[in-house]
Amino acid sequence: MFKIKFYSNMILKLFLICVIQLEASCDFKTNHTSKVNLDHNTSENSERLINRDHEFKRWLIDTLYELNNSNQNIVNKSKGIKKEITVSPDSLGLSIIDKYDSIVASNEDFKQKDVRDLIMLFREYEEFPKGNFILSFQTDYFYTPSMVPKLPYDMTFNIDNIKIIEQGEVISYYSYIRGRLSYKEVMQFTPDGRKKNERINFIWDGKKLIKRKLE
Repeated sequence: MFKIKFYSNMILKLFLICVIQLEASCDFKTNHTSKVNLDHNTSENSERLINRDHEFKRWLIDTLYELNNSNQNIVNKSKGIKKEITVSPDSLGLSIIDKYDSIVASNEDFKQKDVRDLIMLFREYEEFPKGNFILSFQTDYFYTPSMVPKLPYDMTFNIDNIKIIEQGEVISYYSYIRGRLSYKEVMQFTPDGRKKNERINFIWDGKKLIKRKLE
């Protein structure tokens, strides 16, 4: 079964830090706009950046407040997610990492979106194991101030540390880049006890998938 590690006190501390930094940014904004010797264009650009950061910090405070006061820890426990939340020292970056590690049945109905999307990718690459297996991976949602007006944040997404352990102790490590599988590294033991490693690159030739083995 999954294990969860969720720190509500830590989120509350992050929330309070962001409130303090938001107040400091407001003071800076007031002092900044009172200076009359700055070039007009430079002043406008600086004002835009300050407003952008200010809006992001407001969004960040609301988000941390909701995380701290919601029942998300209970929901995540039922879904088997170990969650880690990190705010950058300047409060201009938020990272939410979900770690998964569980035994999966080949006929299971996957309701959690991140798991379901990854399983669909395995099937597209003909990498979905036939029997039960152990699946582990982590997702990272990283939020920063948006360069687009009226949007509070930009978000990047990545999947790391993808690993499948099949029956017979066959372990496969997958590389995920921009929504696709790039290659896998396979480790298994031969009948005489020797460890065998191989790498298989995934190459698309139009709609045809080519698996090129490199030992």
